[in-house]
Amino acid sequence: MAGHFPSGIEWNVQMHAHSAQTVVQKWQTPIMFAGFEVGSPILTGARLFTDTPETNPVRKAYSLYLRSEGSRSSWDLTAVLYAVRGISSLWKSQGGGNVIITDAAESIWKEAPEKGHFYLQFNTDPTVILETLEELLIQPPKS
Repeated sequence: MAGHFPSGIEWNVQMHAHSAQTVVQKWQTPIMFAGFEVGSPILTGARLFTDTPETNPVRKAYSLYLRSEGSRSSWDLTAVLYAVRGISSLWKSQGGGNVIITDAAESIWKEAPEKGHFYLQFNTDPTVILETLEELLIQPPKS
């Protein structure tokens, strides 16, 4: 989870642009980026407060993080969903490129088929991804 595509500034990269530059320049296998634009419109957590008991650990984590009931953008959750389930019907991949990280922490997409960088794009309405994530979030913990 990093970057903003096809170009832009994103918090993870902004926190240490030099480290991000090192990773994208030296990583030796393909990289799939789940950018800011993928997780930003998907606000998860609301169902935790209506569909789970107060003792649910995920509900508690959201409550502590948000300092109330509510939802938040799901940058990390969309990246994990892709990592676990792959492209599936939810995503498509923009590929054959090279992500360049500038000293000002901007991620810039350049076509370069040999580089092996890709970024996620929606292949369905984001509400379908929201519903998928919310359903996973409200599952009771396994004992």
